[in-house]
Amino acid sequence: MNTPILSALVTSLVLALVPSQAQAGGGVSISYRSGGPRSGWTVQASLGAPSRSYAGPRGYRSSCAKPLARRIWVPGHYETVAERHWVPGATRRIWVPASHGVVYDACGRARTVLVSAGHWETVTDPGRFEIRHVRVWRPGAWATR
Repeated sequence: MNTPILSALVTSLVLALVPSQAQAGGGVSISYRSGGPRSGWTVQASLGAPSRSYAGPRGYRSSCAKPLARRIWVPGHYETVAERHWVPGATRRIWVPASHGVVYDACGRARTVLVSAGHWETVTDPGRFEIRHVRVWRPGAWATR
């Protein structure tokens, strides 16, 4: 026997056995719709006052039914991925020439003097990120599709 129909019959028997309220002008009705977006079954019992109802599961063809997810094995494979890689800036040495200045003595005569001697300075340019495409191995795994 179909499970929804069996559930409807059991539910109707339980509702039918409700004490005397059901006998005071109430009753039990069972309906079943097949196909379409509103398929399924319904049990309704009116117990003299407000009615009680229970709607059973929708049919498979319901518009809100979702297909079941399947688990499949994806074998190991190589994949090309883009990675950010830091490239430090270049370091270079530059020559700074000597600097001279004019100095006046007590008599007001100008003289050229050495302010700083020539020397080497180390200059580092700023670094940057590069995008590198690397081939990596991805091990096999289960995936849900």
